[in-house]
Amino acid sequence: PRSTLFPYTTLFRSLQTVFEEGDMMYVISVSSADPQMGSVSGGGSFRSHQQVTVNAALNEGYRFVMWTEDGAETSNEASYMFYVSGARALTAVFEPIVYSVHIAGAEHGTGAADPAEATIGTTVSLSATPDQGYALKEWSVVSGGPVSVNADGTFTMPPRDITITPVFEKIYNVIIGDVEGGKVTATPASGITGTEITLTYEATKGWKLDRKSTRLNSSHLAES
Repeated sequence: PRSTLFPYTTLFRSLQTVFEEGDMMYVISVSSADPQMGSVSGGGSFRSHQQVTVNAALNEGYRFVMWTEDGAETSNEASYMFYVSGARALTAVFEPIVYSVHIAGAEHGTGAADPAEATIGTTVSLSATPDQGYALKEWSVVSGGPVSVNADGTFTMPPRDITITPVFEKIYNVIIGDVEGGKVTATPASGITGTEITLTYEATKGWKLDRKSTRLNSSHLAES
């Protein structure tokens, strides 16, 4: 006679086959510890034993460190491949890259950067010490540009090493010759080439400035 257990035995084997083939679904969630530093992809719902690869993409100025799960490191590869055996919550950890600021040698003075090492977006302050008789004209970027140095000597650190040098120029004095019928002053009284000088004339009573006879002679600029 035919066994009455046959249908149940067949059903059991069918269910066993379904589970053995990995039809159990699990959620693999991925997140970035700091979205400003990098992003992640590859999460979703997957069958048991299915091969999955999660990816971490870093932003400029940052590097990938590791994948963690429950605070423990699981992989130091940005593309992490594994086989699903259960639900997982993975976090990608990034860190900023530290770049250097190098001050190249300059004639007639020295320069310094604070800090000398910085991460992207950090404000770096430059200072210059000119030799006697010289003044800072500008900062020149040797490599790692473009970088815009502000009037106060600060700039924002780019995502790369940078070499910069101070440019110094000789200071000249403005010498006022003998003036009949008044007094002339120069503001400022000294400066580097290109400095704007304002001359002010104060006439003695009974005198006025004759602009037609006013002359500027470059030989009146003397080295300090």
